[in-house]
Amino acid sequence: MPEHIDEIATVLDALEANLDQLSTLTRGLDETRLRWSPDDDTWSASDILAHLRANADVWGKSLAAMITQDHPTLRYVSPRGWLRKSNYADLDFHPSFLLYAAQRNELLKSLKGLPVEDWSRGATFTATARGKAETVLSYAQRIASHEAIHLQQVEVVLLQGEYASSGGECSTRRRASSAFERTSCRRQSSPLHSPAA
Repeated sequence: MPEHIDEIATVLDALEANLDQLSTLTRGLDETRLRWSPDDDTWSASDILAHLRANADVWGKSLAAMITQDHPTLRYVSPRGWLRKSNYADLDFHPSFLLYAAQRNELLKSLKGLPVEDWSRGATFTATARGKAETVLSYAQRIASHEAIHLQQVEVVLLQGEYASSGGECSTRRRASSAFERTSCRRQSSPLHSPAA
């Protein structure tokens, strides 16, 4: 188990850093800006937060079960299905973010209090993830990496909105066989490229 100490520290740092990054990216922005998206197929920052909150609910509940029960068998719950049952998409961004942050801080408190050996506690998931086994560590890593992808999307859509409101243009190209996108924005003759995703 000592080999997991570095992985545990890394995932705890990532879970904290993801929350801080979302706060930094959206600080001071009004609701109009946070709900802006370039088209109906692209999520706004507000849409992404709603999705992250649904994932935090579903995956956080699974983590709690792993921590408190002896290798339970859990039925897989779709975060997207859970989101449709919630009102998260209708909430204003900043109050919703405060609730998300409080939930994240509770999760971090719970995880930081775990003995190293308890990070290997796990569960088996049925339904769409039939027979798939996860541990506290692998699930926490899954949450952190999933958030990192969506934080890149928040950065991209806010950059697009900034340039759209100033008369510039943005184009987004999805890389082949990748969830990542590269966005280029330009104002008149001055190109600006976002960091590669």
